[in-house]
Amino acid sequence: METEGTVKKVAQVAHQYVDKLEQTLGSSGTKVMSMQQEYGDAARDQVKANPLAAVGIAFAVGIVFSKLFMR
Repeated sequence: METEGTVKKVAQVAHQYVDKLEQTLGSSGTKVMSMQQEYGDAARDQVKANPLAAVGIAFAVGIVFSKLFMR
């Protein structure tokens, strides 16, 4: 009967850790989504302000990636 109590205690502690991990991951996910939105808005503003520079940079990055992956 004592092992049953020990198993219940271990299960309870494990459940607490899982709940804590779930809260941590949830708040981290929210932070990442917020940062993604913020950087996306900043990039969109830069493209609107300098469309020709954005096209040139995209073209240059495309060339670099094609050179890297064509090997």
